Amino acid sequence: MNEERLRDALQAAAAETRAGADAFDRLESRIARPRRSAEHSRLVLMLQSATAVVVIGALLGLVAVAVRDPSDSVSGVEGSVPGQIVAVDGQGRLVVLDSRSGELIRTLARNVGTFRGDPELSVSPDGSEIYYTSVAPPPEGCVTSGIETVFRVPLDGGAPQAVGHGRTTAVSGDGVVAFSRDYENCRFSAPGALVIGAAPASKVLREIAPGQSDRGELLLWGLGWSTDERLLGFNWARDKVRPYLIEPARAASMDDAWCLCAAPAGAEFQGFLGSSHEPVASVASGATKRYAENAVVLRPDGSVLRTLFRWTHAIHMVRSDTSGRHFVMTSPTKQLPGGAYRDVLYRWSRGDTGPTKIRDGIVAAAWVPDPAPTQPEIAVVRSDARLDLLSESGEVVRRLGPTNDASTVSGSPGGSALFVDAHTSGGCVTGTAPVVERFRVSDGARSVFSNGRFPAVSSQGLVAYEVRCDGVTLGFTDLRTGANSRTNPLADSPREASDNVVGVHPIDWSPDGKSLLYLVDHKGDGSRFYVGRLWPAVPSAQTTVIPLGDYGAWEWASFIDDTHLAVLVRSGGNTEVREIALPDLGSTAGEGDVLFEVGGRASRIAVDSSGERFLVSRVDGEVFVWQRADDVVTRVTGDVAASGWIDP
Repeated sequence: MNEERLRDALQAAAAETRAGADAFDRLESRIARPRRSAEHSRLVLMLQSATAVVVIGALLGLVAVAVRDPSDSVSGVEGSVPGQIVAVDGQGRLVVLDSRSGELIRTLARNVGTFRGDPELSVSPDGSEIYYTSVAPPPEGCVTSGIETVFRVPLDGGAPQAVGHGRTTAVSGDGVVAFSRDYENCRFSAPGALVIGAAPASKVLREIAPGQSDRGELLLWGLGWSTDERLLGFNWARDKVRPYLIEPARAASMDDAWCLCAAPAGAEFQGFLGSSHEPVASVASGATKRYAENAVVLRPDGSVLRTLFRWTHAIHMVRSDTSGRHFVMTSPTKQLPGGAYRDVLYRWSRGDTGPTKIRDGIVAAAWVPDPAPTQPEIAVVRSDARLDLLSESGEVVRRLGPTNDASTVSGSPGGSALFVDAHTSGGCVTGTAPVVERFRVSDGARSVFSNGRFPAVSSQGLVAYEVRCDGVTLGFTDLRTGANSRTNPLADSPREASDNVVGVHPIDWSPDGKSLLYLVDHKGDGSRFYVGRLWPAVPSAQTTVIPLGDYGAWEWASFIDDTHLAVLVRSGGNTEVREIALPDLGSTAGEGDVLFEVGGRASRIAVDSSGERFLVSRVDGEVFVWQRADDVVTRVTGDVAASGWIDP
């Protein structure tokens, strides 16, 4: 026994992809065989009319002598593994399973089966719909027991709907469905086709006809899209059963498909590795166990690039998730009392020593992508200084931790970081000056960014803030280069600081990143809003500073687009939000048009990068959103000291 194990290991290391003499026979039997289980044969009979054709449910050539059941227990799954699997079991049920425990979550459809081979499954990119192959009643006048058909059904349950006639199916990352039919409907003299359609409406975009030598027949299985929708892979029983790839967007016919002919004999295409163009395949292992197969990654010509994992039995199907790190597999490892074998569902992740058993009696399976996590759209600093990330509806998506009594929050381009000010004693001695802090959105990592306060980040990655040491002025830091600079906010002298300025509060940047809106506290002359095109956002020769309204007449303001502002104006006990065009240099801003009104006194406003969504904060800490599309003011949250958009 030890000698046999040593021989197996040496053979696998020296020729991990060498096929057995019966590799082609085994693979051809896979597509020609009836469904394996007697239970499935009964299900097909249920679909047939009085003239039904008996479908034999015997297990053919792929069963192996099971050396062991690799795992009779289910171990834990790391968090990145998708939480659900859709599968077809031996009773013909389309089910959703928990990938951790294998427990049944819900049944989506019954009587699922095909005349040849196993049903095929594919899942829409967002995981909301399941596509599967089964048999539908034949059209009137069609002399057959049924038509192999692609169906779709919502993941949450509902009535299945027919997509088209075919025996294979795959859905791309952009929601394009592909399926193939052997012949057209049941007119057996008509040709087959590879059909490309729009999901979920099932509108046929194009049909790719068989090649000139195919006599109208198109016997494909195992369809799989690359994530970018460029490549479609499949197994084709043409001259021999081999894996193929095709570029559907460029193909005039199936003659434009190319064979991965350097693949080991009997190799079977099993989809792509994550979002790559690397085909995954099952190949004979070359070990002494007759039906042992490995899961491998192929090169563009079909030769083996690397082995994912080795297995001691046949691999009927194996599918990668979108990350390329996690795989589901079915394999006939469960021996029944009569000596036959039943398929078992396994999973395997990179780093695992071997596949882990999930559930008995599963003949086909696919990962269901986890729902995309709710993306934070609004950042708020609470009255107790906590920094929370919210959805637009006000749901707390993430908590990044406490700030140091921040009064301003501004997001970086792309939303990867937030900048807040940290209040200290206000002096200029190291360790006591006010500082700007940066919080990383992904994990809340916190660091000091610069001395200063009131950060505002432009679309070009230029952070503006007030600098109070060595004269009050505007400071800038370029996120791309790390370069720091200072600029006179009034541009009234060549000096960086103006004698007439005792405070400056950057508020917002224009969407093009060239104009800064800010509030200046003048020595003995109140406060006024300005829009400045200042160095380093523009060359020094293009410097322009436009005085706007006085603080008090305007409560606050924010850019809508490069030439318009949203301005808060008191109106009795409420606050109007007005849209005002930026005046030319030397002109006065007009009153503008009222967009909407907020009850009570509003103190802050921020407009997102689209110019369509407005975030308004009241002095009592209540925050509201208004959108042009619905023209409704909606409360988001309360207990807020500062707020801002997180733009993607």
